[in-house]
Amino acid sequence: VQVLAAFASGAGLAATLLWGYLADKYGSRPVLSLACAGTVAAPFLWVFTLPGPEHFWMNVAFIVVLNVFSGAAWAGVGLAQFNLLLSLAPAETRGTYVAVFSAATGILGGVSPIVGGALMSVLEPVSLPLGPLVLNNFKVLFALSGLVRIVSLLFLTRVRDPEGRSTRYVLGQLRHSRAVSSWGPMRRLSHGGRESERRQAAVELADLRSPLAVEELVVALDDVSPNVREEAARALGEIGDARAVPALVAKLRDPAAAVGDLAAVSLGRIGDVSAVEPLMEAASGPDATVRIAALRALAQIADARALPVLLDALDPEHPTACEAAAEALAALDPNLGPEAAKAAYARLLALLAPDVARGVRLAAARALGALASRAVDPEAYDTLAARLEAEPDAAVAAQAAAALSRLGEALQRSTSERLSLLLPVLDRTATSPLAYRQALAAVARVGLPDDAFYPYLGLRDMARDEAMAKLIEELRRRLRGSAAATLRLDRRAAQALESYTSGQYGACLRALSRLAEPFPPNDVRSEAAAATLRALSHHAEEKPTAGPEANAARPEEALLGALLLRETLR
Repeated sequence: VQVLAAFASGAGLAATLLWGYLADKYGSRPVLSLACAGTVAAPFLWVFTLPGPEHFWMNVAFIVVLNVFSGAAWAGVGLAQFNLLLSLAPAETRGTYVAVFSAATGILGGVSPIVGGALMSVLEPVSLPLGPLVLNNFKVLFALSGLVRIVSLLFLTRVRDPEGRSTRYVLGQLRHSRAVSSWGPMRRLSHGGRESERRQAAVELADLRSPLAVEELVVALDDVSPNVREEAARALGEIGDARAVPALVAKLRDPAAAVGDLAAVSLGRIGDVSAVEPLMEAASGPDATVRIAALRALAQIADARALPVLLDALDPEHPTACEAAAEALAALDPNLGPEAAKAAYARLLALLAPDVARGVRLAAARALGALASRAVDPEAYDTLAARLEAEPDAAVAAQAAAALSRLGEALQRSTSERLSLLLPVLDRTATSPLAYRQALAAVARVGLPDDAFYPYLGLRDMARDEAMAKLIEELRRRLRGSAAATLRLDRRAAQALESYTSGQYGACLRALSRLAEPFPPNDVRSEAAAATLRALSHHAEEKPTAGPEANAARPEEALLGALLLRETLR
C-alpha cells in the first residue's frame, strides 16, 4: 500500500509543474475541470480488477497505472482548487473563506469514511457476476464514488472565473499542440538563458506549431536580442493563433523592435480580419520593408476594406510596392463588387504601358486576369487588346493573353475576334516554354470548358504521347458510332495519330480539323470548339510542320486540337 502511495505522490509531484503552468496560462477553473475529470476515471477503473490469484500481477500492474493517473489528477485538483478559492474570494474576507473551506473539507473528510464503512458492511452480501468481472461491495462503492465526482463537475460549471479561459478552449489548445515536445522549448524561452538557446527554442516552437507557446513567444517579441525577436515573430506566424494579433500589431508600430516586416508577414499568415486596419496603416507608413510586407499580408487576408490603400500603392515609381499591391488586388477579387473591380481594372491597365518596369507589368497582367470576370467593361477589353498587341515581353504577353481571354468570355466577344488576338501570342512566346503553355491555355479557354486543358499541360514526352493516343482512340470510337461515320473518317483519325507520332504536329492539326468538318455544331460550346480547332489548324499551316525552329507547331497544340475535336463531337 505504501509503494502504491509513493507512485501516486511521485506522479502528483511531477504533474504539479504542468498543472501550475496551465493554471498560469489559462486560469484555475479549466485546470480544475480537467483535473476533476481525471479523478472521475480512477474509481471506475477499480471496477475492472479481476478476482483470483491467477490475476494477481495483472491487477498489480493495473492498480499501479491507476494510482499514477489518480495521483496526477488529484495534484491538479489541490492546486487549482486552492488558487481558484483565493482568486474568487473577496480580499477583505479571504481569510474567512479559506477557514470555512478548510472546516467543510475537514468535516466531510471525517464523515465520509464512516459512511463508506457502513455502506461496505450493508453491501457485503453483494456478489453479482458480470462476465469475467464480479461486482461486490468494494466495486459498488467505487462506482458510487465516481458518480459523486461527476456530480461535483456539474456544480463546477456554475463557477465563473473572469480571468480564465473556458475548458473547451483549453482542450482545443491541448488537442492541437504537441504538449510534451513543446514543454522543453517553452521553459528555455521563458526562464532565460543564453541568446542562442532562446533563439533555438523559438525556432523549435515554430516547427512544432504549438498554440501552447503563444504567450511565451509574445513575451519574446520584446527580447533585447534582435535574433530572438525575429524568430519569435516568425514562430507566431507559423502557429497562426489569433491571440498573437495584438502583440504583432504593436510591433508594426514599434521601430525599436525592428521586426515590423516579420510581424506583418505573420499577421498575413494568421489571417485575422482585426489586423486589416493596422496593416493598412503600415502599408502607408515610413518604413519601406514594412510597407511591402503589409501589402502582401493584406493580399493573404483579402479584405475589401484595403482597396483604397492598394489603389494608392499602384505607383510605378515604387516598383516593389506596386507589384505587391497588384498581387493583393488579385487576391481581393472574390470580395470586390463590380464597380470596385472596374476601378481597380482601370488602374492596373495603366501599368501595362511600355515605359513601366517589366516586373510591374507582369504583376498587373496577372491581377487583370484575376479580376476579369468582375470588371466587365468593353473599353477595358479594347485597351487590354491594344496593350497585348504592343507587349514585347513573352511572360507579360502570356499573362495579358490569359486576362484578355477571360475578359472576352465575360463580355461574350466572338470566338473569331478573341482568337485573332490570342493566336499571334503563341509565336511571341515560343522562346519561353512556360509562357508558351500559358498562352496556349488562354487559347484553349475559348473553345473548352474551364480547366479542361489544364491536366494535359503538365504532361511530358511519353505521358503526353500516351494521352494523345488515348484521345485519338476515343475519337475513332465516337466516329464509328455516329451516323456519318465512314471508313474515310476512320482513316483520317489514323492519319492524325501517324502525323503526331512522326512529329508533324501541324499536319496532325489539319487532319483533326478535317475530321470535324462533317459534324455541324449542336450547341454554342461545340461551335466555339470547332471554330477554335479551325483557327488553330490555320495558324499551324503558317508554321513549319516539323523541325527545330522556334515557331514550329508543337505537340501541345496537337493535343489541344484532339480535345477540341472531342468537344465538337460531344
